[in-house]
Amino acid sequence: MNPVTASLTARIEDRELHEFIRLWDELEELVIDISRNGRMKPSQRAAHRSLRNTLIPVYSRWEVQLAPYRRELKIVNMQGDIDPFRQILEVSNLDDKINSRSTLEALPHARQVINHFLLDRIEKESGSADERS
Repeated sequence: MNPVTASLTARIEDRELHEFIRLWDELEELVIDISRNGRMKPSQRAAHRSLRNTLIPVYSRWEVQLAPYRRELKIVNMQGDIDPFRQILEVSNLDDKINSRSTLEALPHARQVINHFLLDRIEKESGSADERS
């Protein structure tokens, strides 16, 4: 897991969110590994299919909550209205996109969205705890 994301998730108690991030980390690692090797092994093809099938409905549960962070980063990064998660999840065959610049560039954008979401969530939760004290 990305060290920043790991540090942030350690401060949040939400099993569903942890599961989404764990699955996303696995997919990210797989995409990077395939890209570095320049080809997809049969075991990776099966892992990609399985992860993708699992992640699509899981991401759907988080998509609306992550959307404001995507839009915020869109302004900072001067990108079109692209959902980096969907951009990667819509690739059904990584063989076709192994070295696709757009696929690889979507990974850090998705990571930024996750980290900004986590930071905001931590701030909101600590603010709620402060209000109760």
